[in-house]
Order: sequence, then C-alpha cells, then structure tokens
Amino acid sequence: MTFRLPVSEDNKYTVEPLIVDSLPSSSLVFFHKGKPIKEWVRLTPEDNTITAVLTGPRDDAASLSLALDAIVLRPYRNLIHDWLVIGPFGSDFIDQPMVEDLLNMRKGRTLEVGGKIYSWHQYKSADGIVHAREVIGAAPVFFMRPVQSSPPRIVK
Repeated sequence: MTFRLPVSEDNKYTVEPLIVDSLPSSSLVFFHKGKPIKEWVRLTPEDNTITAVLTGPRDDAASLSLALDAIVLRPYRNLIHDWLVIGPFGSDFIDQPMVEDLLNMRKGRTLEVGGKIYSWHQYKSADGIVHAREVIGAAPVFFMRPVQSSPPRIVK
C-alpha cells in the first residue's frame, strides 16, 4: 500500500501507524525509496510517498490483515534516549565534592556515600524525556550522558 503524506516542509519525520486491529503474527513495515524506515525519514513536499508492507509467517501470508486508523507524522527530534543514572541519595549527602566525584566516575565503578555503595545504571527513555520519579523516586539522583566529540573540546 502506498501513501502520500501531507508534508509542508523538508524535514526529518517519525512515522507511527495507529493500528486498530491486526493478526497477532503480523507487523507493519514502512518503506521510503525502497529502504525500511527506522528511526526517522527525510520527506519533502515533493518527495512524500511511503509504502506500507504487512509481513508475517510465509504460510500465513494470504490471510494477513490489518485495520489502520491513521499514520501519525511528527518532526523528528534528535533527543538523547540513553542515560546513566545514579542514586537515590539523601539530600544531606549532596555537596560539591561529591558531584565532582560523580562526574569523574566511570561506568562500572562504585562510589561510597554515607556508608552506602552506589554505581551507575543504564536508563533508556522511550520519548527522549528523563522521567526521574519513575526511575528512582523523589530523592536526589544524577543523570549523565557521556558524549564523544571530534575534535575533543570542553563542554560548558
């Protein structure tokens, strides 16, 4: 199935199907210019056609079905999804020397604060927003995202 999407400007977009009903073994894959759309796709007002392919087991191919309510098109935001998190800490343990220790600490190493041992844990944000209360609760926590820069430079 081919769709022309209402794109008003040249941009990167996410493409999300709103599926009403489908067979449990089927899945929908979108393509643009013959390549599967992964995280985002660049579309323009002139080049706005995508193709939807319904896939499933080969022996079930003739009976695959899908009810598609809409295709949601959103501008792609290059947000950070992968974080390192450490905590929760009691508010009386948060001080400048400890913050510097945390920033200098590498993944896999531990830090002792107030008799407790802490280490960094991975946190993946589905929407690019850090939901700290869902991860650890209301106590103070630190989130970190290591970045690599070429050439190396100081981040302020």
